[in-house]
Amino acid sequence: MTGFFRTDISGGGGSYSGAAAIVNGKIAGLDNGGGQLRGTYEEKDGKFVGSIKVSVPGGGRLASGAQVGAGQSVDVPFDVPAAALDGHQFSLTVGGRPVSVRLKKLADL
Repeated sequence: MTGFFRTDISGGGGSYSGAAAIVNGKIAGLDNGGGQLRGTYEEKDGKFVGSIKVSVPGGGRLASGAQVGAGQSVDVPFDVPAAALDGHQFSLTVGGRPVSVRLKKLADL
């Protein structure tokens, strides 16, 4: 499933909303806390599998509560059912801590 998505992410460090483009094996997005994400994915066996790097350019706290320094990023591997990409909540581990993620497709790309 590819497209342009609204992102809602919450955890011990707060809640953030943003947007992400997911298309042609690549992911790029941002959130209202200054977070940025870049990554790659593949769809296989009904799953969405890949990894993203999450950063805050000037440094800061991620939704998970983990701190990230300026110029640093946190790797976030994922393996979720493809159906989770359209409004279903799922969990990821960011910086060793859990976050709740919900993606809502806004447009096809």
